[in-house]
Amino acid sequence: AVFPLRIYVSTRTGRENLLAYNYQIRRPGMYRLDHIRKVKALDSEPDYERLERAGRSFAEYLWGTSSGPEGSRETEHVEMTLYVGKEERFIVDRLEREKRNGTVSRLDETTYLYQTDVYDAQEMLPWIRTFTGRIIRLECSNDSVVRRFYDDYAQMQQMYETEAADI
Repeated sequence: AVFPLRIYVSTRTGRENLLAYNYQIRRPGMYRLDHIRKVKALDSEPDYERLERAGRSFAEYLWGTSSGPEGSRETEHVEMTLYVGKEERFIVDRLEREKRNGTVSRLDETTYLYQTDVYDAQEMLPWIRTFTGRIIRLECSNDSVVRRFYDDYAQMQQMYETEAADI
């Protein structure tokens, strides 16, 4: 049995997920709505405030809907250093707007650092890729995230170099 707390809808896929407190494992989790087969209303929850706090605390480290490997609540640390031109304040504004639980720090006149802790840093890759060409350094406590980013970048570079040679 779970206690529903919030519904999340992906802006990319439209997939709907339920953030709910799971009584059996005594913590919040994410559940795809299209996988729920049966719903049964139970009595009211006298400890709603505690469950709501647990849900908010859990959601602090979500980037998408994944909470990492099954049963884990370990977070992964991500740091991205970016070049931002002097006349490109819109990039900093975008970082501030989209940072979720992260922080944005100015290192010097044209360099900014974005840092965050999330359950599943793999989910951040599509967003991180949108800063391609500005990324000076990308680090993550999960090495596979950084490897994947640079492998994808190398494949893209090779693809475009091959196309340019064909012209």
